[in-house]
Amino acid sequence: MKTNLLFLPLALWCTLLWGTAKPIDSLIKKEGTSIAVIDSTKSTKTDISLVLEQWQNQRLQKEQHGTKVRKFPQLDVPNFDLSNGIGQNVAEFSPEYVAQQFQVDEETQKVLEKAQRVFQIIEEEQRFIQIMTGQQAVELPVGIRQNIAGSAEQGSNSFITLGIFRMEYHATYTEVDLFAKVELGELNTELMFSATNVRISKSGGIYEEAQLNLLTDVPVGRGGGQWLLTFLGGLDPSGQADGQTYLTIDCEGKVKEIAISADVRIAKTVAVPLTEDGNVKYPSRTTPQSQESVVGNDSYVGAGFSLTTSNINDLLIQIDLPPFELKALPNWGFKMQNTVLDLSDTANAANMDFPELYTAQNLLVPGNENLWRGFFAEAVQIYLPPEFSKRSSEDRIVIGAHNLLLDNFGVSGDFFATQIIGLDEGEANKWQFSLDSLGVDLQVNRFM
Repeated sequence: MKTNLLFLPLALWCTLLWGTAKPIDSLIKKEGTSIAVIDSTKSTKTDISLVLEQWQNQRLQKEQHGTKVRKFPQLDVPNFDLSNGIGQNVAEFSPEYVAQQFQVDEETQKVLEKAQRVFQIIEEEQRFIQIMTGQQAVELPVGIRQNIAGSAEQGSNSFITLGIFRMEYHATYTEVDLFAKVELGELNTELMFSATNVRISKSGGIYEEAQLNLLTDVPVGRGGGQWLLTFLGGLDPSGQADGQTYLTIDCEGKVKEIAISADVRIAKTVAVPLTEDGNVKYPSRTTPQSQESVVGNDSYVGAGFSLTTSNINDLLIQIDLPPFELKALPNWGFKMQNTVLDLSDTANAANMDFPELYTAQNLLVPGNENLWRGFFAEAVQIYLPPEFSKRSSEDRIVIGAHNLLLDNFGVSGDFFATQIIGLDEGEANKWQFSLDSLGVDLQVNRFM
């Protein structure tokens, strides 16, 4: 494979030309697309197209008679669909489909409607107080509003409002029921929490701490419906909160911490999961919008995760994604390690660089690159197409790379590897080959 057989016919033809009986000094030089042969007696010009035409005819004749010139049509198939333009992937997680997936039961719906009414009254009539106290009667409902980070940080647009809608007075304490509405400006989403029978001292403030639980699962479509983030909550069969996602408030009614349990899934119109050896994990379950429950479904590329924080402004979450294959890049596999899910408006993952195409095509907001959303990994494994294999092995060839990002435009990264397959190892459709180096410049699902 090291010897280039394609140049052999051309060399033989040139030898025949030079072998013509002309005992002269000659010089061959390039002039545009022709070759000038100059000697001491006369000068002639021969069009190189005639030489190439005869060489091509000889090459075709040798191919027809079994000369070892082999093509690999499997590798000639385009690795992406040009009709699948930037940002034009079909959105599996449309609002209509998400609504079908997340049906709220009647009792929970009543509680949610009551909570919305409580906050509507508080905001329309500006019934806000500074601290909860059990010393005096107040007209209910009343609310306490604060920045989610505990202070009015520049650029913060996430808030929490406590809404007290029931108070029961006792000799030494007051018992209250309350809702909490968390507004996540970065995700344009509201989360509704509740707690009952919270005790407030007569001098003011909550006894110890209070835990408020998320009333129901809350789906948040991202990337134009190409991936789905779900905050997990709800009530168990006994009517009690399941405690998956909750917030804790201190004695002054301030948020002490927020515990998030969530699930993220990438649409099957974008990617499907692979096994660790590079095969499609669920070949019969690759159809989008199959009506299967999305949350926790391993036939989607995704993962569940949990975190506890006191500051929800910079949502940079580390998750583990399974290997996957993109619909736009069949036969290429990717495994992102130590993946960061970027949901923040104020920061990006460390060491992340955007491809030049993002700037050239205005895929980022100029001066506000931190608004980018998606997945980023510094360490990446790339599964080469099955046509590249090692002799006597069915395992996919995997190379290591760095810095890969996945968003609603596709996958992007710039990779280079050396000494991948030795000549004694390589086999492509039973033909021996070596792969000394491989460079891949991948931008929004396109080989550049």
